[in-house]
Amino acid sequence: MPLIEAAGWFSLRLDSPDLRSNNRLLNQWRLYEDVLSRRPRSPSYVPSTFHQLRASFDRALLARNEVAAQAAIAAMRERFGVSAENRLYLEIRLNAAFERWEAIAQNPLLSRLTNLQLPPETYGDVMEALYRTHAQAFERGPTLEPLLEQFQAEIATPAQPLFKTRRTSRRPAVLKAFVLQELLQSEPQWAVCDRILQELPAGAFGAVDALVRARCARSPRSASIEVAKAALDNDQFDRAWDLYWDLPDGVDVLRGLIACARELADPAKVSAVLSRLEASEGSIRLLVESAAATRLANLRGSFRAPAEPSAQTFPFARWPEEPEERYVERWAEFVRSIDPAALLAREGLVQSAVDCLVHLAVDDPALFERLYPLWHELFIERIDPSRLLVPVYLEMLEALRARDVFQRTDQELIHQILVAIVDSGDDSSYRQAVDTVSKVFEAIRSPMALGWALDVCDSLSQRRVRDTDARLRLLTQVIQACQEFSSRLDLLQTYQLRQLAKEAQLEPPELPEAAQCSDEGSGVPDETPYRVAIYSLDEAATRRAVDVLKSLRPHWVIDTNADQVCTDRLKALAHKANVFVFAWRCSKHAAFYCVKASTQKENLVMARGVGTTSLVAAAVEFLQGRHNP
Repeated sequence: MPLIEAAGWFSLRLDSPDLRSNNRLLNQWRLYEDVLSRRPRSPSYVPSTFHQLRASFDRALLARNEVAAQAAIAAMRERFGVSAENRLYLEIRLNAAFERWEAIAQNPLLSRLTNLQLPPETYGDVMEALYRTHAQAFERGPTLEPLLEQFQAEIATPAQPLFKTRRTSRRPAVLKAFVLQELLQSEPQWAVCDRILQELPAGAFGAVDALVRARCARSPRSASIEVAKAALDNDQFDRAWDLYWDLPDGVDVLRGLIACARELADPAKVSAVLSRLEASEGSIRLLVESAAATRLANLRGSFRAPAEPSAQTFPFARWPEEPEERYVERWAEFVRSIDPAALLAREGLVQSAVDCLVHLAVDDPALFERLYPLWHELFIERIDPSRLLVPVYLEMLEALRARDVFQRTDQELIHQILVAIVDSGDDSSYRQAVDTVSKVFEAIRSPMALGWALDVCDSLSQRRVRDTDARLRLLTQVIQACQEFSSRLDLLQTYQLRQLAKEAQLEPPELPEAAQCSDEGSGVPDETPYRVAIYSLDEAATRRAVDVLKSLRPHWVIDTNADQVCTDRLKALAHKANVFVFAWRCSKHAAFYCVKASTQKENLVMARGVGTTSLVAAAVEFLQGRHNP
């Protein structure tokens, strides 16, 4: 004992009366050691700072895990005393992620919010919610006037303070709102319309796009300084900037630009006006320096973006001396405003993205933790799987694995990345991705991870098999775990396990009778002939989900739909269904809004993941909850 204590070890001495008791005691300790060895490895990283909790919130939104998102909000409130105002901002972000635009637009506190200087993310969410709720439907009309009238009545007048400045926001909905706001002016100006329309792709306004551009083209081509001054006096800072910028250098022009730059808080505009001032004539520059000394000092003291960021680093890398908060804000706006097609057309995009991702993950993990949800949103959410982006996908997958954090939301993000790689990669990337997922499952091997693992194997079974050995290794690993934890399997998992083994031509797993015939719920089985509707553009997952549901619930009526626009059949299906399961990962906005308008609000269920299990579980859990309240 003294030697053990000297080594700094902890010891516990147990004495027993005889050899038989010794053996019994040793057996109990061996059993305890075996239980400890089988315990899933707990993550070495536990979110603790505010930014880490906020990153957990963002990852939960990406995985469509509303429970985890609400838990993150509660943790931020309890641990960091988040104010009621900031909690409202988080709730707006949550509603925006789930596209509950009406909930934002009809918030009783919205009239007060519009008078605040909102964070860039919240500003973009509020403006997008207002435009989508009140104006977007009128883009389908044959004429422009109904859109302008609706916009003025529901957005421009009630939310007038939001049009002082859009700051750095470049979201399409925000830009469209400012174009319509300009057309409602007593004298619309071409300089303002043209600058915004250059950032909007053709067809951005739907059926009235040509009419909007034609109306803008009829505006005066040059503005006077009086019009620019009037815009500045009316606190229309973006409009004033565009009008002043096209005017020749002068003391009043440069002072007006400096005043606008101070209000806009856009580093690019700050850099532009300071550069223009330095290039102006000496006499003009001296007069401006003396007349606006305080404002110039404030502008020069704030961050100034580099005039021409390197093509290899922009937009991913952090600019020299760029504050971290500014970098995160810039990234967020870039992700939610960039046109995916334009992004993929950039030369050197993939290598630049991979280099930046590796640098962040290795050299600045705290910043990477905050930015990763934005990377996932850009390359997985907003861009369809592309062969060009496979190196980025692989690096994102490895970065998640290296974090050693495999909570439910992280598991779903890994699943999404795997599907993107399988759909767009070659044999080598397929093998690498599947092997990485096998390592993840080995680390989290437990009854709680079985549903996720089966869903991953199901996704692989419905896609091209580029490496049979890699897929079978993962499937065998999952089957063995299911046999080990067979008493914890539910009916859906049991059916899915047998189906996967049969398709892979493996021996059917041996499961106890309780696992084979167990059913959720403690009462008499519900034989109600519910009508279930499933919307998904993934034909294979939909077909498998229908087969599983018919096997589990033969008395249910199962309908499917994949219409990409609003059709009479889709509307009728949404109206009649007892539950409408919507696959958000592969859907069209037109179909979503059609379903949302036609179905009862409480009957619309968003599938959490990307596989068959998510579709089936959404329907079963909803209807079982109705049967067993």
